[in-house]
Amino acid sequence: GGTSINSNEKSIAPQVSSNADENLSTYVENDPSSNISVTNSCLTYTNVQTRNVNAFMVKDMTQIADLTHSFDGQVTSAAQFSGETAVWGISDTSGISYNNWANGVFIGFYSDATLGKVILKIGQILNGVQQTLAASNYLNMSTRFYLKVTKVGTSVTVNIYSDAGKTVLIQTISAVVSVPNTMRYLYPFAVRTINTLDKTMSGDVCRLNLTGGGQQVLAAPVLNDPMSGNQQVGLS
Repeated sequence: GGTSINSNEKSIAPQVSSNADENLSTYVENDPSSNISVTNSCLTYTNVQTRNVNAFMVKDMTQIADLTHSFDGQVTSAAQFSGETAVWGISDTSGISYNNWANGVFIGFYSDATLGKVILKIGQILNGVQQTLAASNYLNMSTRFYLKVTKVGTSVTVNIYSDAGKTVLIQTISAVVSVPNTMRYLYPFAVRTINTLDKTMSGDVCRLNLTGGGQQVLAAPVLNDPMSGNQQVGLS
C-alpha cells in the first residue's frame, strides 16, 4: 500500500526538517562597551560587566507562550560573585537590561566564590522585582553544556546535558513562575544595570533553536519491489 511512484524514478534523498537554528545576526544587539561578538550561530561575550552595562540581544517574536527551546553555551571565565548573566529569557519589555523588565523569565549563569564553577539559575522579573526560583548544582567553567528549556503554562524546566545529542542528562532544574503566560520578546543574552563594578564574565551562547533541537534528518522512504502487472513500486 501507500503512495506509488514510477519504478524508473531515482532514489529518494533523506528529508531535512525545517526547524533550523536561529540566525543570531538578525537579532537587535545593544553593546555599549563592545563586549559582544556575533555570528549567525553564536554570540560570544567577553569580560562583560554583568551588573553595570546595558548589554543585551533581543528579537520581537510577537507572542511567546508555551515553548521548547534549546541551545548550547559555556562560561569561560568569571569574577567572583558575577552574574547572573542571562543566556535565555522571555519578557514583555523590549530593549533593556533584564533588571528593568516589567515581567519576564530568564536563565542565567552565576559565579560565587568557588573557583572554576558556575551555577545556572531560573529567575523571574515580576512587576519589576527580580526573584531567583531555582538553581543547579555547580557546573564546570570552560565546559560546553547543552540546554533544553521547556515552558508549559507556569511550569519552566531546564534540562542540562553534556552532549549535543542530548542523551546524557546531567541535571534538571524546574520552577513555577508567576509572570503572565504570554510574553513577546526573546533575549538570548542580557545582563543587569545595578551599578556594581568589576563583576565580569565571559562565555558564549550558540545554536539557539526554537523547536527544541537541531535539524533532524528523516529517513528516506523505502522502495518496495515492483507490483505485478505494472511498473510501479510502493513506498513504506
